[in-house]
Amino acid sequence: MTTGGLHPDDDPDEPVVDEVRPYALTAGRTRAVVELSLETRLLMESGARTRRRPTDHLLAHILDVCEATPSVAEVSAKVGAPRG
Repeated sequence: MTTGGLHPDDDPDEPVVDEVRPYALTAGRTRAVVELSLETRLLMESGARTRRRPTDHLLAHILDVCEATPSVAEVSAKVGAPRG
C-alpha cells in the first residue's frame, strides 16, 4: 500500500497511486446489513430532511441522492460506493 508520498528511489514523473483496502471502504463489513436487490427503489422517510445531517460525507451524499427516490443501483453508481 502506498501513502501517496514519494520515496527517494521513486521516479517523480510517475503518478502516485493511493491504494485503499476494501475493508476500509466498508468499515470491515463483509455482508450488507439488509439485503436489497439492485432494482429496489429507496424512499426517504418524511422526517429525514429535518433531522440532523450526518457528518460522514458519504452518508450525506447518499441522503442527497435518495431525495429523488432512486434504485439501489442508482445510489451506488452516483456515490461511487459498493451497493452494500
